[in-house]
Amino acid sequence: MNIAILIGVSEYKLGIQNLPGCEHDIMSFGKLIKASAKYDDILSISDNIDSSKIKEKLVNFINLYKTSEINEILFYFTGHGDYANDDFFYILPDFDFEKRTQTSLQNSELDNLIKSLNPQLVVKIVDACHSGVNYIKDLKALDTYIKLTKSQFQNCYFLYSSLNTQSSFQNSEYSLFTFHFLNAIKNYQEDEIRYKNIIDYISDKFINYPEQTPFFVTQADFTEIFCTKNESINEFLEEYHNQTTEIDEDEKKDNSDEIKHSDLESLIKEDTKKNISLERVNHILGNIEEIVENFVLDDDIKNLYKLEIESHHSIKNNQYSLIIGNYLRSKQNQYFASPKYTTEIYTKMEIPTLSLSDKMRGKSDKPYKVEKERQVVNGYSLDAQYEYEQLIVELESNYPNINSYQVLIAFLCSDRDIRLYYFFTNYIKKSWTNKELNDRHEWDAADFELIDEEDIYSYIRGLSKNINEKIRLDLSLKLQQKTND
Repeated sequence: MNIAILIGVSEYKLGIQNLPGCEHDIMSFGKLIKASAKYDDILSISDNIDSSKIKEKLVNFINLYKTSEINEILFYFTGHGDYANDDFFYILPDFDFEKRTQTSLQNSELDNLIKSLNPQLVVKIVDACHSGVNYIKDLKALDTYIKLTKSQFQNCYFLYSSLNTQSSFQNSEYSLFTFHFLNAIKNYQEDEIRYKNIIDYISDKFINYPEQTPFFVTQADFTEIFCTKNESINEFLEEYHNQTTEIDEDEKKDNSDEIKHSDLESLIKEDTKKNISLERVNHILGNIEEIVENFVLDDDIKNLYKLEIESHHSIKNNQYSLIIGNYLRSKQNQYFASPKYTTEIYTKMEIPTLSLSDKMRGKSDKPYKVEKERQVVNGYSLDAQYEYEQLIVELESNYPNINSYQVLIAFLCSDRDIRLYYFFTNYIKKSWTNKELNDRHEWDAADFELIDEEDIYSYIRGLSKNINEKIRLDLSLKLQQKTND
């Protein structure tokens, strides 16, 4: 029997760019797969549910066929993709960089699920758009990835939408890779269509698009059939033709380099609207500061604290900046910022390496201490001039028996994206006149595209409610403790 798994993600949470074209991709691809009548069962997921639900559906579907003889399994994905730690990640709707493994589908996990069915042929069609990091970071990583996933199966065809550091382009209606895949079916003259026919068609279509180069991995004899045209497929192709005639006609007019790249150029021009000037970024930061200046405490606690808000034009190297600096060090940095380092001296035990003659002369082989130097992160710096670099909200207690607090808002920025940090902690009294920040603190980070200004402002406004809730909870616990005492 043959089975198919189709996953399309068009809407993302947590500030990741939505991909409206993916909705059309999976709808059209799903219609083609169903019309082919080749697959005995099809799992199609396109309702942008959370990653846990998607994985649950996937595992349940695989478990249905653990005892079946599987001839072919086809996997199709359209959405964001990411490559990290020698594995490819299919980015799911609730993806969070801090929870990468939990909120995405790892290719290694997918391979293990597929391998459990022992299929005769595995087909993967991946139309993955760039999500802020390289799709495949370099050729060495690409080679490692291909060899690892290819070795899992007897026969396979893997069709990927882009190579190396490229992105996979799309507009609001379609992704170019899926568009050309479907056109390969539509334009092929014979009824019986092999995977090799599709690969050849797509390769020819992208030969003049250096910005996006699909790549293909094959471990088969090129005789395997993707589909045989029937009445249902022809009806689908007629419907698809009517939807895409205008696009197709534009391609038929390709008789110069300028026209040949018109589709791609229009996509790039549309995408540049997401690049924001420094002047506009400072305007956004000014609005954020204004929202913070209007933070208010709820009526029942507002008289307990004095609220002061400060904007800082330089970054203090404190516990907060270490978190941001380490983030910049560990990530592929898309922001205009850099981690700062300091030299640290540390002690290490070493064991001497002795030759036979050394031992015969009685030299000691006991471990000994040596001092070494290493570079460690001690903060970060922003690489552009902004209205400010940090906002600090001080909540000074008016009464000696309750805590004072500090809230810090910081950011990392590029010309397209902003990452907002929010830190909340209390002060610990060291004497009648001195206090210091608690090393233990709560923090959050949220990513946004700069064009989504209202989402940014909504997040900042929500911090006021969060601060009130944290203070009220702390006061309740303190009063409860006093009552118990």
